[in-house]
Amino acid sequence: MMRSGANKLTVGARLSALLTLLILILSLSACGGGGGGGGGGGISPANVTVASGASFPFTVGTNQEVVWKVNGVTGGSATDGRIDLTGMYTAPSTTGVVTVTAVSKSSQAVLGTATATIVPFGGYTVGFQNLSSMRNARSNHTATLLPTTVSLAVPTGYTLAAGGIGSNGAAIDKAELFNPAARAFGHFSSIGTMTKPRAYHAATRLQNGRILITGGIDNNNTPLASAEIYDPASRSFTATGSMSTGRWMHTATLLANGKVLVAGGINDPGPGTEGGAALGSAELYDPATGTFTAVFQGMINPRYYHTATLLRTGKVLLAGGRGTGGQILPDAELYDPAAASISASFTATASMMVAPAVDSGRWQHTATVLNDADGTVILAGGNAGTQAGPGANHLFSAQSYDPVLATFTSSISTTNQLTESRSHHAAAMLATGEVLLTGGIGGPSTSLSDFLLSAELYNPAGSFAVSPNAMNFARANHTATALPNGKVVIIGGNNGGLFLKSAELYQ
Repeated sequence: MMRSGANKLTVGARLSALLTLLILILSLSACGGGGGGGGGGGISPANVTVASGASFPFTVGTNQEVVWKVNGVTGGSATDGRIDLTGMYTAPSTTGVVTVTAVSKSSQAVLGTATATIVPFGGYTVGFQNLSSMRNARSNHTATLLPTTVSLAVPTGYTLAAGGIGSNGAAIDKAELFNPAARAFGHFSSIGTMTKPRAYHAATRLQNGRILITGGIDNNNTPLASAEIYDPASRSFTATGSMSTGRWMHTATLLANGKVLVAGGINDPGPGTEGGAALGSAELYDPATGTFTAVFQGMINPRYYHTATLLRTGKVLLAGGRGTGGQILPDAELYDPAAASISASFTATASMMVAPAVDSGRWQHTATVLNDADGTVILAGGNAGTQAGPGANHLFSAQSYDPVLATFTSSISTTNQLTESRSHHAAAMLATGEVLLTGGIGGPSTSLSDFLLSAELYNPAGSFAVSPNAMNFARANHTATALPNGKVVIIGGNNGGLFLKSAELYQ
């Protein structure tokens, strides 16, 4: 009997242990929800070296809203460098060492500190340098700067190239990493496959350093509602929550509160159906739960092929694009996270039709935040017609948006218009404060256009100038990513029906 009683106690103890383990597993699975949010705080990396004028993304292991400071000043300064609401630090023109601090907005507790050492930038002297080719040809893909470093003394700039239209003309699930420190001029290495083939998708670096990939079309041209997470630590992709609807040619913007605003797009199969019904819906991805929720009310105008730019106020500027029926949109609107629960999330802002003789609606343009006191946005080029390929509808014009006055200013003279019309191009901020525009479809006249080899520079003073060097390959629908050493990596794209494996470095 004593032996039987001992066995009963042993079984009970085992059941209790199993129940405790099950509760622990369930509680762990409930946290993070596939987003891998984390909640412990701390800035990564703790130390980094950045070239003067270049940028580097700091991350923090928390899902709460963070206030970023440089040497104790919220948002930084022209003297010590600026840091945006997502933790992207842009170094000043001078050298030195600064302290970056992340503070919880709700509790005012310090979540972590880091140091950035600013070293001299040697300038741009070579122009475009060919890199080793990618493993896979791709266009209409994404390229995202990762917040990881190989050495604390050298900024690396690992860049994730994911998905896109491959050499067979269909979406691919292949991804690869560009390491600028490998070999003489950098090297691409395969990191396996995404959970789904996708192109025309969006990729957003989260507050915790992981990459959220949303929507797109698959290899059967079907719009995707699914999303996935890339983890730089494990170099792997895992599925996360799905959106309420399939969408492609949408935007996905990281907000100050750590959530991601997914806006607009189109739900018709594609490509080649750009005249279909645009989506006016928007949803928020929460990394803490790995789920999407609908935004209170929708956008003022359904739109796709638009741009979405995070302003220093925390609002998001959504500009241009194409609307229902494919019409070209000349308007813009603002998303305000603070108003999401009490009033309309989206409100109208000034029209882009400042000078009707020059201005029009635009799509497939670029929007870049300048490193000035107000965070002015420069919108360059784009398409004012209904055809995506060569034609006479690509724009020479550019506009700037003043987030303080909430107004657009038009480029109405030949001195502050693009040197060539271009759309389907890519833009990147240089360490000099200029904006580099590369490739696209366009040309030197309004009556003829083609895939472009050329590049040009926008000076914040308000003028465009031809880059002294052209690219080595004419390309459109490519990416241009600024690295922490001041260089820019140009990846993939297409030239008509030729999909490119090539990449080059602007240095």
